[in-house]
Amino acid sequence: MNNLIEFPSIENSTEILKKAVDEIKKGIDKKLKEDFEDSSEQDEEFKIADRRYFHDRQHTKDVVEIYKEISKIFVESGDMNERTQQIGLLKACAHDVVQGYELNNEGVRKRHIVTNEQLSADYAKDEMKKYNVFTVKEVKSMDGINVTVPGFKDNKLYQPNLADETPLDDRILAWSDLGMIGCDSEKFIAEGHRLFWEDNSDITKEIIESEKLDEIDNKKKDNYTKRMRNFLFFQVGFIDNRKQHMEEQYKLLSKTIPEKVLEKLKSQIFDKFDKSKKLAKEQYEKAESSSFEDLCKIMECQTILQ
Repeated sequence: MNNLIEFPSIENSTEILKKAVDEIKKGIDKKLKEDFEDSSEQDEEFKIADRRYFHDRQHTKDVVEIYKEISKIFVESGDMNERTQQIGLLKACAHDVVQGYELNNEGVRKRHIVTNEQLSADYAKDEMKKYNVFTVKEVKSMDGINVTVPGFKDNKLYQPNLADETPLDDRILAWSDLGMIGCDSEKFIAEGHRLFWEDNSDITKEIIESEKLDEIDNKKKDNYTKRMRNFLFFQVGFIDNRKQHMEEQYKLLSKTIPEKVLEKLKSQIFDKFDKSKKLAKEQYEKAESSSFEDLCKIMECQTILQ
């Protein structure tokens, strides 16, 4: 018995593929909502244990949108075809569909780096196999999601699987995953806050379970305040790191991509690094003299109480 989902014959095969991609993307959106955002009561236990404040549907939508804008430049220049673009958009949509983690002794979330990315790729491959429109190579290419695996070196965040030989579609995925920093400064600041609350679930738990912030033990507040300031300080350096990384990427691609195409990337997509740096510095300088309660306001803790 054939369990493949078949689409009516359409003259343009890219249109057939796009329909399948859109169907899979809808399923991923539903899964992300159910797994990481939904709870019938939105009770405290769900908000602490299961809610993803950063790795949610909004992050996925943002990555897909950035991927779309970047890849559009390369499609228009002839350096990427529309079918490859659609496969890349599917990778962007699926890249965080699996988000496993464990808690360290402090109660801080440690994501299952590498495992999450591969399981996300495997999920996408399984979904693609339900359709009769994808080639074996296209299904296998979902392993390109592993380019988004994060690593730390010299206290700097980088993507160890992004190499000189990485194909363009996966390279765009890597850029898109960390792309908000150079694309939209206000969103970058806000998503940093959400990432902090997601990872530091011990602080999140304390805030959710406390009726008032001033009821939290002072020793704990001192610890939390230090960690919040450290995070905001890291964000400032992260911007410089990403700006330098993109300059290196432009230099690498200049061997095969026309300069006018790369200029479009710089002027139309990644043109907000300096603004992001300004906002992040101002935020950190304010945080240096702020109390725990004021830091919670600066870092929009109300997002975890919704």
